[in-house]
Amino acid sequence: MINTDLEPDLYTGSIAINFADPDIPGKNIPVSYDVKSGPCLVISRDTINFGKLVKDGPSPQSKAFNISNGCGGILNWKLFCTDPCLSVTPEEGLSNNQDIAVNLDIAGLDVGEYDERVIINSANASNSPDSVIVIFEIIDPPIICVDYDQECFVADSGGIIPESKQVYVFNCGGGELDDLAIEQNIGWLDCTVISLTVNEYYLELTVNTTILPKGKYTGSIIFRSEKSTNKEVPVEICYEIK
Repeated sequence: MINTDLEPDLYTGSIAINFADPDIPGKNIPVSYDVKSGPCLVISRDTINFGKLVKDGPSPQSKAFNISNGCGGILNWKLFCTDPCLSVTPEEGLSNNQDIAVNLDIAGLDVGEYDERVIINSANASNSPDSVIVIFEIIDPPIICVDYDQECFVADSGGIIPESKQVYVFNCGGGELDDLAIEQNIGWLDCTVISLTVNEYYLELTVNTTILPKGKYTGSIIFRSEKSTNKEVPVEICYEIK
């Protein structure tokens, strides 16, 4: 009878055979028993971080981890996720080395921080179950906000060009306002970006002529972003010639 509770190792010994007839020499028969260790899970990483993701924006590209067998035998495993927004490929297998793709679908998720798990179960691994933490944050999309005093430029016809004005355009939401476009086709106005970061824009507005008939002139500068919730914001610019 073999003892199946032995630790993994190579066990050796002998069986002595003796005969009742003293003229027949006895024999020692060597025996060995190699106890192999069973499978054990080795996970390549304990955390996957998808970072900050804009609400109702595109889902991120998948990230991966690896399952391998750090002991003996053939490892079988099966995965499940703690939230339907996560999925894995493949979901189960019988192998000692497998890359797993973790997919995240953010459609319909509310703003907030998320802390989920991919659980790895194995029917024959000594250290099952194990898990990989999946973290990410859903943030509000950008919003175009504009700070401008709205007062008219004023000049005498044929006189001195009035002082320039500044427009401050900024992101008052979340994410990054990195696709902002500026449109203006006012003939008497020059618009120059004097400072620019991902979420802040300073523009200088300068009237380029006073050779105009007396009257009040208006036009618009339009700020557009497909990423923002308000998509476009028009700012009216007026110019009074006295």
